[in-house]
Amino acid sequence: MPKTPYTDRERASKRVPYQLMIRDAMKVLDSVLSKIRQLIVEIRNPADLRRGEAAWMRGDHESAISIFMPLAELGCAHAQYCLGRMYDDGLVVPMGKTQRSQAQAVEWYGKAAAQGHADAQFCLAAWIWPAKHSPQEFAESAPWLNKAAMQGHARAQFDLGRAYFNGQCVPKDLVQAFAWYSKAALQGYARAQRALGNMYQFGNGAPKNYAEALVWYRKAAERNPTCAYTLACSYARGDVAPQDYTKAAAWYRKAAEEDLPVAQLELGKLYSSGRGVTRDQSQANVWYRKAAENEDSEAQYLLGMNYLNGAGTSQDSVQALAWIRKAAERHVPAHIALGDIYLNGLVVPQDYAQAIAWYRKASILSEGSGLFNFGRMYGNGQGVPKDVVIAYALISQAAKTDPEIAGCSYLVNLTAEMTPSQIESGQALAHEMQRVRVLSALDARSPPRKV
Repeated sequence: MPKTPYTDRERASKRVPYQLMIRDAMKVLDSVLSKIRQLIVEIRNPADLRRGEAAWMRGDHESAISIFMPLAELGCAHAQYCLGRMYDDGLVVPMGKTQRSQAQAVEWYGKAAAQGHADAQFCLAAWIWPAKHSPQEFAESAPWLNKAAMQGHARAQFDLGRAYFNGQCVPKDLVQAFAWYSKAALQGYARAQRALGNMYQFGNGAPKNYAEALVWYRKAAERNPTCAYTLACSYARGDVAPQDYTKAAAWYRKAAEEDLPVAQLELGKLYSSGRGVTRDQSQANVWYRKAAENEDSEAQYLLGMNYLNGAGTSQDSVQALAWIRKAAERHVPAHIALGDIYLNGLVVPQDYAQAIAWYRKASILSEGSGLFNFGRMYGNGQGVPKDVVIAYALISQAAKTDPEIAGCSYLVNLTAEMTPSQIESGQALAHEMQRVRVLSALDARSPPRKV
């Protein structure tokens, strides 16, 4: 029952007017009657609620809204929550997802939340405390988040646990974090189960216990593909349990079959190397393709290289170039591969200008083999004026990321033909490349040509 705005002592001393007592009694009565009306609406209309939810699920949003709206106006909390969700997702035509629809969503969430609907309380808290997570927003949302968590809403419990774990808008409190994570984890919420496993693994807020960590990682992995991937990585690294590529492959497969691109990539790698599974390059390509079609740039690169080399598939220059070019949008090794392809005239006409353009892109991140090949082009005068100083500087930079380059015959022979003054200049340029970006130092000495 709501608290009265006066104390028992004040009532006893008769300092509170009789009218105030009546007013407060009426408020309590209104609250009780509201809950009774809510129960009557939900008891009388369960079939309507089910019909509305079925229409919503099959995409008949207009019918769903026509069912939910009268129930919501009668005070049905679940109908109010469903309307809030539909406005939130922009499913109310012709409004769509606009500022006005968002305001309607918050209004309906608020009505349902005030009646104790846990999902609505969580959604309302999420609206008040958005991605920016300011302390003021958290202070406003905390009552609703707490109400939802206290009613057993697993996501709300997890969010509270995470806030306490990270000290996010609240004082860092690992005891509270562990408590809220545990509540959500015991309900089967996978992210909370993984968080508990993490606390046990690193002894952060819980006693360090690899066996207990593994228990929670497995529970999470059974429910969530990302958590299955995390467990697979643990078996592959051998950090929580002894290294076991067979178990790693099994968990990668579980996540891969649920269409997680990074798991598809890693399963492909296991087939390519024969770790934990029978080596099968064609099967590796099956998983690389799945990941590549899911926009994983490393998988696109590996699939393209296998088409280029005829590994596990027939050689196909068209497919090779298509996938490597696609990978090059985000994957530096693909820049190097394209540079090599144009430098050596592999499946395309030899084109030094294109090779240099791709090596320059790779050199932005100082990738070893890309810098080495870039340096060789300067050393050989391929597509650029021969410049042994630039060649020496680029290959010296490459050697810092790839020790095998340091003793390679090309660098030895290049150094042998250079004068002491040129070597000194090459070392100075290499130092400048280390101090600033490689291309900035290079372009200061030799401006790039337009391709």
